[in-house]
Amino acid sequence: MRRHGLPVLPAVLGVILGPSAEQQLRRALQIGDGSVRALVDTPFSVTVYGLIVLILTWPLWKKALPRPRRRDIDVEA
Repeated sequence: MRRHGLPVLPAVLGVILGPSAEQQLRRALQIGDGSVRALVDTPFSVTVYGLIVLILTWPLWKKALPRPRRRDIDVEA
């Protein structure tokens, strides 16, 4: 991975946390009788999902928004 310039840390975190996250998702779906709606029933969970979406899409928004132009101000002393 280092040879191709890919970061190693996300892969390590995925290997460590992946099985646990999958197990918790299965539990949540079992509690909700297989309905995905059970994952977004509370306002807190909707807020967290919204923040995650904002964080993941922020770089795209940042590129799409026009940048303010800098004005070079000549300061005469």
